Amino acid sequence: MPDSNPLCGLLHCQHPLDPNQTDVQFVSPSDSHYELMEIARQLEGIRLILEAMFNASQQLQLQAQAYLLNQTTHAESFIGRLDVPDYYPFITLPPGTTVTNLPDGGRQFILPGGVIILVRTDHTVVVIHDGRAINVDISLGGNVLLPNGQTYQVHPDYLVVTQTTAGIEGLPPDIQPVCIGRGRYRTEFSDGVVLTVWHALPADDVHPVQECMLHASSPTGGILVVSRKGVQGIGIEVQVRLLADGALGFRVLPDGNTDTVQYLYAGTARPMQGFVELALSNGTTITYRCGRSPDETGGGGDDGNGSGSDDGVDESTPVTFQCEERGQCSL
Repeated sequence: MPDSNPLCGLLHCQHPLDPNQTDVQFVSPSDSHYELMEIARQLEGIRLILEAMFNASQQLQLQAQAYLLNQTTHAESFIGRLDVPDYYPFITLPPGTTVTNLPDGGRQFILPGGVIILVRTDHTVVVIHDGRAINVDISLGGNVLLPNGQTYQVHPDYLVVTQTTAGIEGLPPDIQPVCIGRGRYRTEFSDGVVLTVWHALPADDVHPVQECMLHASSPTGGILVVSRKGVQGIGIEVQVRLLADGALGFRVLPDGNTDTVQYLYAGTARPMQGFVELALSNGTTITYRCGRSPDETGGGGDDGNGSGSDDGVDESTPVTFQCEERGQCSL
């Protein structure tokens, strides 16, 4: 064992035979022990810095690769959109369709077969086929059926309108009306009840005059019809009573079949004022407002229920519409 030298120090190293054992200590005979240890610590610090820099560069490289991949995806998507024409409001149309933006904000689509589709700003769809202009409604599912049997779907967001636009108040927040044509709007509830309203519009070169009207149809097939001509039922029995203020109170009567779900509606209508309050069987109460048709002046002896005020009808007697088939409604 050499003499002790104060410049010498203890060295620590791993056990040569068993790495799990504690470090082996022995005395370093070197006169530069502490200098060497300091150099070793500095080298270890440099190694840690270099390792951190390498890890950071690897992370930056991964981020750069992800960014380039994302940019490539966006570029391919943009190029793909350049190759496909903008068919809005349709989701897709046959290849070769030409698109023209009209001065009034509408769009014209000429299909390869020569069929022309005009989409106006009021959600009206007019199809010119075989030299005839035909009004086409947009179905509740967003489909447009052409006279030649072809069907094309429009974007859902194109159909959605506000309750104010549809003239309906009181709808639940999660239910929005959709436009199905010129001044026509439809709302479907979760129980299958479909509410359709028409606004009064004058005639033009393409469309006939349109009057105010409201339909409430149930999944069982019954339809409640409220218009300026009165209140009627198709496939259901409706009881109507003339109220003291001249309004019409109405309610759908049960059909007597206890095995089926009863869709019983009730409300108040002022047909000549274009105002209807309707309580649906699902608990929703809506208010429908529609103005007077511009080409109708009203007046005369009509008392608002479509039968006239000169018929001598007792106001205390309910008026019942018995409608067994569509278009066959009688007092």
